Amino acid sequence: MGRLFWKFFLVFWLSVLTAGIGVGAAVWLWHNTQTRETAS
Repeated sequence: MGRLFWKFFLVFWLSVLTAGIGVGAAVWLWHNTQTRETAS
């Protein structure tokens, strides 16, 4: 397969990974604020 395919493949997986990390961090922060509010 051509180099262009691998560039698109790499960019696609990097964007999926970045989106997953971003969503995971947002959910983690939201969960932390929820537990902190209920604890105090």
